[in-house]
Amino acid sequence: MSCPNHPQTAWFTEDLRIQKQMCRKLERVWRASHSEVDRNQSYSILTSYHKNIKTARKLHIALQLTQARNSSKTLYKILQSFINSKPCESLEAPSQQLCDNLALYVSQKIELIYGKIMVASNLQQKSLSLDSITPGNPMLLNNVPVISVAEVETLIHQIKSGSTSDHIPAKVIPSFTKQLAPVVQSLINLSLTEGKVPLEWKIAQVRPIRKKSKIPWTDLSNLCPISLLPFLSKLMEKYVTSHLSNFVEQTGCLDHSQSGFRPRYSTESALLAVTDNIRMSQDKGHYTILVLLDLSALFDTVSHSVLLRGLEEIPRSVCSESCRPGYRKVPKEGKPICCFACVPCAEEEFSNSTDMENCLKCPDDQWPNHMKTGCIQKNVVYLSYNDSLGVSLVSISIACSLITAGVLGIFLRHRDTPIVKANNRNISYTLLVSLILAFLCSLLFIGRPTPLTCLIQQAAFGIIFTVAVSCVLVKTITVVIAFKAIRPGSTLSRWLGNRVSASMVLLSTMGEAVICLTWLLTSPPHPDMDTHFEMGNMILQCAQGSVTAFYSVIGYMALLAFMSFIVSFLARNLPDRFNEAKLITFSMLVFCSVWVSFIPAYLSTKGRYMVSVEIFAILASSAGLLVCIFFPKCYIILLKPDVNKKEYKS
Repeated sequence: MSCPNHPQTAWFTEDLRIQKQMCRKLERVWRASHSEVDRNQSYSILTSYHKNIKTARKLHIALQLTQARNSSKTLYKILQSFINSKPCESLEAPSQQLCDNLALYVSQKIELIYGKIMVASNLQQKSLSLDSITPGNPMLLNNVPVISVAEVETLIHQIKSGSTSDHIPAKVIPSFTKQLAPVVQSLINLSLTEGKVPLEWKIAQVRPIRKKSKIPWTDLSNLCPISLLPFLSKLMEKYVTSHLSNFVEQTGCLDHSQSGFRPRYSTESALLAVTDNIRMSQDKGHYTILVLLDLSALFDTVSHSVLLRGLEEIPRSVCSESCRPGYRKVPKEGKPICCFACVPCAEEEFSNSTDMENCLKCPDDQWPNHMKTGCIQKNVVYLSYNDSLGVSLVSISIACSLITAGVLGIFLRHRDTPIVKANNRNISYTLLVSLILAFLCSLLFIGRPTPLTCLIQQAAFGIIFTVAVSCVLVKTITVVIAFKAIRPGSTLSRWLGNRVSASMVLLSTMGEAVICLTWLLTSPPHPDMDTHFEMGNMILQCAQGSVTAFYSVIGYMALLAFMSFIVSFLARNLPDRFNEAKLITFSMLVFCSVWVSFIPAYLSTKGRYMVSVEIFAILASSAGLLVCIFFPKCYIILLKPDVNKKEYKS
């Protein structure tokens, strides 16, 4: 038999007593406010209090050893007081007889209580049905993770003196933690992985403890049997218990008002909760009935058969089924933690396991599959020659360029006729060539963008169109100068030569060339991936590099077109059979209308449709110049040859 071991309290100073009071005070504040700040403050003070207790005990022991360093007898007594328990008080009955009587008494008591439970529950077997167990949280604890050496060392230091049945005192074992930890780790991990507990670990030493010291030992109802397990069994029990406790806390299986067997809870918190409920009931004018229940031999009457069946057949909650991959859990407001809704993941998110609380985002170049259980590669799309839209634009571009080439052939064949010679035929040839190139430059915008095509497509478009608009402007100015030069004394005739016209076209084009060169040197266009515009697709397109440079190219071209429109509009009424001013006015009106409409359409589209809008603007504006300026002349050349004579010129 052994007696209870009461710790020495000489080291418990007044400062420690004040700290203990402070811990209890902060705990009460936290229980009342349920504030995270108060909880952290209480936990911080409690940690400091425990640390100070250990320090005080160490200092007290060191002081005792220092004072007795010259007395071997005193040192031996001090060491014995640390290692062994206090002497047991004398028993009034033989130890063996007392143990047998106590074992018989406890067995009969458990059988009696268990029998009453069976009768009260109307059960015919000495085991409870799993159907009567309240469904718990659907989260499962399938296994306990293996223990590490550091965790073994921590558990060894937590074993209390006299709490094991081994012959080695528990106070001595922490001194050999470094040597024992690896061996203990291997034994515990082997037991956990194999699912077996050695028989020696299951043998407990039962020690009776009197509930009231004044009642004699022979009164068996006053004795409380305490089971002491072996040291290794105690270590594994504490490790498994910690994981089970954490699992129960995380799944919310415990009632928030339960204070027993929970960390940072105490009888004081339970008393505060009961008192608070009573006072709240009184404030509402309700009657209060308090029922106190003390279950005799509660832990000894647990049905092992039901417990084992419960571990094998884990009851699942019927509140909410597990969320399958592709969904995430959303707690239901006002419901227990085991009740939740399964919500599909968002457009660009996925979940690849059950009961995920948050979905995961796919990389930029990937998107979720149709089940949203994983990510797959996005398709790379661009305005291709294989698309119906791309084929249509290519066909129109080539057809228009061939028509323009045909017009150029007609003009070359009838180059000596008055209608071709009027208004500088060399400029007309240049304009037709630039229109052919304008139709063909739209092909640079179709197909897979590369660094080279992105670099030259906008520059080629800007320079070619500037040449075309410059030719129209020079033709308009030529008409005005020609009618001004016929006045007596006028010196404007020297500005009517081919060299002057070519210089004006070249000078106008140089301005656009400078803008394009600056653009390419400072912030050139480059291929870019737009991964967010279309779901499941990556748009491969040419990024402008500099939006300011792009609109500068368009703006310079628009300035030349506006000047051509103004000059041709003012010269539209000049008398001449072959005066092009009216034709140029209509062509510039079409040209400006197309590009004014282009800007809002371009800004409101994305991806390959943005490229299509720009190609359409190129084709439409080029076709406007071709139709409005050259088709009437071709009509006269081919169908009205009698009009194409000098006598009809004036």
